[in-house]
Amino acid sequence: MTARARLSESVAVRFNLDIYLRLQADAQAENISMSEVVRQIVEQHYQKQGAELGLPVIEEALRRVLVPHVDRLAGLSVHAGIAAGMSAWLSRRLLKELTEVDTGDVWAKVHALSKENLKRGAMAEGEGDAVR
Repeated sequence: MTARARLSESVAVRFNLDIYLRLQADAQAENISMSEVVRQIVEQHYQKQGAELGLPVIEEALRRVLVPHVDRLAGLSVHAGIAAGMSAWLSRRLLKELTEVDTGDVWAKVHALSKENLKRGAMAEGEGDAVR
């Protein structure tokens, strides 16, 4: 026995032959007693059960910590979207004021190209910069 508390209680347990033979094989394979195999199995069961019982507590704690940050991130994303839309509108307006370019046509081409590049993931790699 290693760093375990001193064992003081015993329980008589009966197994069907199949389970008994499996316990015996495990004990021989690990070079430990059958009692030790049974103790390990029972301890694993209670450790798993304790972890499952603790999971809702951990989830709630994470939720309390993360939700305010998720809400803040969502707000920042909204502001970024508004800024991007304003930037696009100003660029289109400036292009219309300073050139003879049909901004509607350019807008449609850029929009289509952006959607295509986003689907391919090319925007992150810097591909597809030119308007076709």
